[in-house]
Amino acid sequence: MACPSGRLHGLHRAGNIAAPQPLNLA
Repeated sequence: MACPSGRLHGLHRAGNIAAPQPLNLA
């Protein structure tokens, strides 16, 4: 996945496992 927000990518990445968020694809 190419996430524009690299610094937040780790946080979204961990949240994606528990609950996929729209910010993950943003």
